[in-house]
Amino acid sequence: MVLSIFDPPLSKSGNFLPPAFHILYEKHVRRDVLPPSLARGGVSGGCMVLVQPISDDSLLTDATAPFPAEVEFVISALEAGPKPLIDRQKAKRSQYRVRATLKLFSDPPGSKPALLYTRNVTSQALAFLTNEVLTLSHGGILRIPSPSGEIVKINCTVLRYREAAPGWFEGALYFNREQPFFSAEAMPDAATNELPQPV
Repeated sequence: MVLSIFDPPLSKSGNFLPPAFHILYEKHVRRDVLPPSLARGGVSGGCMVLVQPISDDSLLTDATAPFPAEVEFVISALEAGPKPLIDRQKAKRSQYRVRATLKLFSDPPGSKPALLYTRNVTSQALAFLTNEVLTLSHGGILRIPSPSGEIVKINCTVLRYREAAPGWFEGALYFNREQPFFSAEAMPDAATNELPQPV
């Protein structure tokens, strides 16, 4: 759903945008919907439109169910592979196996979110496996079950994305804000879930 906001009332701060922080905005250049005065004047840069992201949680109905055998096989192969000599991830990782969805801001309007199979998590990032096509460095909204069970919405950025097996891609998301409930200390059974760190 896209709503044009060419002539909204000014807020007290003089900003054309409503103050609600959960509303997302994208910049679009569409001459066909510009006001005539702006279109004739050759104004460049487009206009701001309000974008309402899709929050379809149908893919998360069985979010905590066991993964398909093919997914488990690829994840097992990844975890059995060689570890890097230098671990750039300073936060302790905890194993976290659930289904999640990712809707990139650059996705076409009306498209369904990508389904992710998560591998491990920290308060700052999430590792995953997917058979969906994603765009590196693009931002979006992650919808994922929290350790307490409710579906949470997290703004994030695609930090890593590469092919792990034919038709399957492993990657990582960076959370735009720290998520304390995903820290190793806050996770249930944190001591047993914590993954070994590379030597």
